Amino acid sequence: MLCLESKDVRILGIWEMGGIGKTTLARKIFKRISSQFHSSYFGQNVREKLEKSTLDSLQHEILSELLGKEYSDLGMPINISSSFIRKWIMRKKVLIVLDDVNDSEQIDFLVRPRDIYGPGSIIIITSRDKQILNYGNANIYEVKELNSDDALKLFILHAFKGNPPAEALMEVARMAVEYGRGNPLALKVLGSTLYDKSIEECRDHLRKLENISDKKLQNILRISFDDLDDDEKEIFLDIACFFKWEDKNEVESILSSFGRSAIIGIRVLQDKSLITVSNKQIEMHDLLQQMGRDIVRQECIKNPEYRSRLWIPQDIYRVLTKDLGRSISVKSISLDMSDSRDMELSSTAFKRMRKLKFLRFYSPYGHQQ
Repeated sequence: MLCLESKDVRILGIWEMGGIGKTTLARKIFKRISSQFHSSYFGQNVREKLEKSTLDSLQHEILSELLGKEYSDLGMPINISSSFIRKWIMRKKVLIVLDDVNDSEQIDFLVRPRDIYGPGSIIIITSRDKQILNYGNANIYEVKELNSDDALKLFILHAFKGNPPAEALMEVARMAVEYGRGNPLALKVLGSTLYDKSIEECRDHLRKLENISDKKLQNILRISFDDLDDDEKEIFLDIACFFKWEDKNEVESILSSFGRSAIIGIRVLQDKSLITVSNKQIEMHDLLQQMGRDIVRQECIKNPEYRSRLWIPQDIYRVLTKDLGRSISVKSISLDMSDSRDMELSSTAFKRMRKLKFLRFYSPYGHQQ
């Protein structure tokens, strides 16, 4: 599908359900071939970025990466449709990866029309929605589920650290693999949850899975969250809401200031495959992050002032600018200020938040204070 010798500009789609390995595959391809292009850009988790920012900001980020000094010297964001931006980018053979696209508008705005890129350029899009990839006229590669043998090997690697289990535990392993349905994320998390557990404890966890009427991946992952102690749950939720992709040492320092056993807790989350640490950055699969944020939203669906954590701009505006009584539940707020509207705060906006421990206003792209 890659055909690096081709002079055509191609859009390649990687499709399947969450947790199956789309991002991992896209990143491996990017690392393997990016050196063969004039410029390259890897857009991790587009869906999540656009929850906090805009298509304009993301397009600005892409052009800054692809054009470098040519673009930054302009001193202001310029749309890709402008004639001189097109003139620059048509000279370049570029590689663009957009990970986790969930709306056809994102393809239109960020990478179309394809003829604006130089000959041989490749655009790779990962999505859980095949219709979006069809809309983008992509050549689609479907990521297959693991077969039963490979699924069992992956589960054993995480549940028993690769050591062949006793026959009684092998029975448990086969049952767990059946629940995992060939999904690598589910198998890793289930395996890590059952690591170092007795046979009876393993069976007890599997009985919980048997009692779940809807065996969607999120519900299977929730079993692993429920297995954490209270401090570990709080650390997991803080990372899901605020600290994905952030420096591990800084996160440990912040969480320790909350009175949490951050170093131990982060190690436990790693051991249970709920987070990973790469290049000193904390990483979390988007499905696990979504689960954590959903848990916080469920604290009070209609009234964000009664949730423990706020990160969605609309919710923060509502809580800080309106007289909502005492926001007694809010412990942490993090607001992305890029492309945000002005906010007039009352003198008592924070006075009501007696549990508030963490407050952060920031601009990730650096063009707004």
